[in-house]
Amino acid sequence: MSILILGAALAGAVVMGLFSIFRRIHNYMKASGDRGYKKELRHRVIFFEDDKEKLENQLGNQKKELRKAADKEHTHLEDEKKKLEEELKKQQKDHQDTVAEEHDQLKRA
Repeated sequence: MSILILGAALAGAVVMGLFSIFRRIHNYMKASGDRGYKKELRHRVIFFEDDKEKLENQLGNQKKELRKAADKEHTHLEDEKKKLEEELKKQQKDHQDTVAEEHDQLKRA
């Protein structure tokens, strides 16, 4: 009877040892998988950060180009405005001269 009890206890200890070894192997494999997954995620983060930096640089360049184009267009419009103002003044002067000539002709007549 004592041999049976000792045998059962020993068998239980062996079974528990095997389960413990299996559990450690399982946890190690899971941890290895997690490490690989974490490594992959780190690579992806680095890739996306690089991509983000490139896109931010492109956006900055596009904003600079947009500002330059807007400044150029503003300068062009200012020049056009000055030309139109000069043309208007010339036309007003011509009109005043014409009116003055007509007025002089009416006085002589």
